Amino acid sequence: MSYSQELDIALLAVQRATLLTQNVFHNNAKGTLSKDDRSPVTIGDFGAQALIISALRHNFPNDEIVGEEDASSLRDNPSLAEQIFALVKESKLDDSSAESQLGGPIKDLDAMLTAIDAGNSGGGSKGRIWALDPVDGTKGFLRGG
Repeated sequence: MSYSQELDIALLAVQRATLLTQNVFHNNAKGTLSKDDRSPVTIGDFGAQALIISALRHNFPNDEIVGEEDASSLRDNPSLAEQIFALVKESKLDDSSAESQLGGPIKDLDAMLTAIDAGNSGGGSKGRIWALDPVDGTKGFLRGG
């Protein structure tokens, strides 16, 4: 079985998410929160997860996705959610055809939050499952390396 479409979409989705994480990386204010396990999460984590899941959902709506983040803390912090959505809106590929393959831009703040929460699969033994950790090594990312 060929996975060329999946590979193409995954690469484009990661390219688009990289635009966002590079923007965050070069900005001193990374919008850090602490999760329940005391590990950090940045606006880059949330934004990249939203962009990638949105693209995967558009192309493979029946696939399960296990993501690292959920949007509950963003729902409790509307100003942070708006800050992330502004970054998400800015993160577009130069190639309009590629952008269209990914489903285009995320429509609004609620769609972004829904995309983040779509990474809530518990996994399982049926169907295909995507595993997503948008910024692997968040502590290093925060230190600038």
